[in-house]
Order: sequence, then structure tokens, then C-alpha cells
Amino acid sequence: MNKLLTIWIPTYRRPHRLIELLDNLRELGLTAWADVIVSDNDPDSPMANAAATGATPLPAGVAYRCNPSNLSAGVNFLRAFEHCRTPWLMIVGDDELFESGAVDLLALVIRGVPRTVLAVKFDSGLFG
Repeated sequence: MNKLLTIWIPTYRRPHRLIELLDNLRELGLTAWADVIVSDNDPDSPMANAAATGATPLPAGVAYRCNPSNLSAGVNFLRAFEHCRTPWLMIVGDDELFESGAVDLLALVIRGVPRTVLAVKFDSGLFG
């Protein structure tokens, strides 16, 4: 299946909230429907250490990358545009959760947006 959306999750020192979000994405089927990438700004995090040994505890369908230092949230957001391989990108805070029906809503919006539209903003605590 060619995926239309990348869900980019910038994170920094909130492993419990991140795991809660990843469980939420898996439960709603978003990890199968979209590319999901965790971008960690903490090279000393437990997840970064686990990734270094090949033991990252991530659900199937979730990729992990770690920045060499805390590059700031803004730079981490820019990394999303550099690494995204899908037509659409959604940046989601590591402390956000999706509601039931998110896949259907995202699919409806993505498929219904004219090609002349460059961005669609969904309400998010990450962006205010």
C-alpha cells in the first residue's frame, strides 16, 4: 500500500507520553495506514540507547531516529520535511492522542483536498 501520510513525532524526555501515543496510533490503525516516525531530540534517552543496540521497543510500523543533540523543537520540525517520503506530513506532539475515527477523517480530508492546497491544519496543542 502506498501511504499518503507521514506522522512525525518530535520528542524530548517524555517517554511515558510517547509510549501512550504510540499505543494510541497502533490501536486506531494509524501505524498501518501512515508512515510513523519518532524523532528524538535526546541522544541520551532510554529509547536512543535501546536503538543503539537494536532493541527499540516500538510497535510495528513505527520508525525511530535520534538527533545528535537537542536541536530544538523548531529544527526537529524541519527534519520532518527533510525525511518525509509521502505527499502529506502531520507533525504531532509526543503528548497528543488521536480520537477514534482518526483514520477515516484523515483519509477523507487527504483524498478530498484539491491539488492546489498545500497545507491543512488540524487543531493541536503542539501549535496552539
